[in-house]
Amino acid sequence: YQRRVHGVLQLGNCLNARNTYGGATGFQMSDLSKLVQTKAADNTTSLLTFIIETVSNHSNNADDDENKKDPLRHLNRFTSELNIIHKASQTSIADIEKSFKSLKTAVDSTASEINKLAKKPTTDPRDCFKEKMTSFMSHAKPQVESLQNAVSSSRQSLRDLGVYFGESPDFDEMAFFGHISLFCKQFDDAWKLHRSNK
Repeated sequence: YQRRVHGVLQLGNCLNARNTYGGATGFQMSDLSKLVQTKAADNTTSLLTFIIETVSNHSNNADDDENKKDPLRHLNRFTSELNIIHKASQTSIADIEKSFKSLKTAVDSTASEINKLAKKPTTDPRDCFKEKMTSFMSHAKPQVESLQNAVSSSRQSLRDLGVYFGESPDFDEMAFFGHISLFCKQFDDAWKLHRSNK
């Protein structure tokens, strides 16, 4: 994926060499959709189509026989590697944190009730609530702590991801992943069209 995006950046700099947009060191993921929106003079060939055709023609002129048989086999592989991105675009870290907070509040409340019950003698021998819930909490607490670490780690990983791609610290991760997911779909569609026209 990084190689594909880097190639897009190089092409963009080439096209913008004579204006103020040339020499860019990066671009935002939302700009990927412009590859389909930017059309040639025939108003049919998109910039994305041009990229695929250029890579295909370049590969056909290569000495590698395997590359000649299927010049785009490596080019389209990244979309299958990123198939989980679509799910990420439908998940908000804020919603996950909110759900975890509710879970932790419920577990802490249960622990508090068990502690209160522990101070009261049980007269009914059939009452196993305290025993069962104490056993449950001994397993639940470590799992909640592990989940809390995972949520915190996910939040930090998202911040690092945003910095890596030049996004603002409070970037919308659902929109971010949505742009990549849309690009993958657009790429697959353009790739299939190219193959059908060969």
